[in-house]
Amino acid sequence: MKPFGILKLGDYPGPSPVREGDYEDWFIASMGLSEEEVVIFDPRRGDPFPDPLSLQALVVSGSNSMVSDHADWSLASEDFLRRVHAAGVPILGICYGHQLLAEALGGKVGLNPRGREMGTIEVRFDEAAESDPLFAGIGEVLEVQSMHSETVLELPEGAVVLARSEGDDYQALRHGERAWSVQFHPELKAPEVSKVARDRAAAIRAEGLDPEAIAASTRETPEAELILARFARLARG
Repeated sequence: MKPFGILKLGDYPGPSPVREGDYEDWFIASMGLSEEEVVIFDPRRGDPFPDPLSLQALVVSGSNSMVSDHADWSLASEDFLRRVHAAGVPILGICYGHQLLAEALGGKVGLNPRGREMGTIEVRFDEAAESDPLFAGIGEVLEVQSMHSETVLELPEGAVVLARSEGDDYQALRHGERAWSVQFHPELKAPEVSKVARDRAAAIRAEGLDPEAIAASTRETPEAELILARFARLARG
């Protein structure tokens, strides 16, 4: 079987307070894969992009960077995502990956006019999710971990909205038949979100939010983590 690709575009800020590894390791664990079933590539360090048809599926990570900065490695990743999407390879974009996939396909990304979305939040699934191959049966409301300042401002043509939150109308999207993205982080544990809230306390306070209250109110979201396992099963056919 072809390997699952992980397009690594960022790093969790500092060591996790509860486990070893980084985003790519947590994706692998949540999808129930072994390291031998995965190929990881990071364009920030100059890794080449694989042939899209050499991949079983692709997961695109979050990042501390901003899509709107249009870094060279980010623009190159957009081009790669267009090729992966055109090849019909299943894609799951997460946070930065969600935004980057939307921009790659013709959408627009920028600062969320509703402000930063941080902590454990509720997302509500639209009617379209009821028949979606990835989200069908997941329920109407799901608690998830969120931490982002930018968002998808304009959808690319043909995008289907699958879920929303109070702070973001585009929490989950489908692009065509085999590409999905989520603004939230299904791979994160509550203490990892709390750590980021405390680490970025000054910036969060400057925006009128209470970082300590955000950190203290995070809750575990095991059902959200199952989205990664669902994606792996779907990609395997």
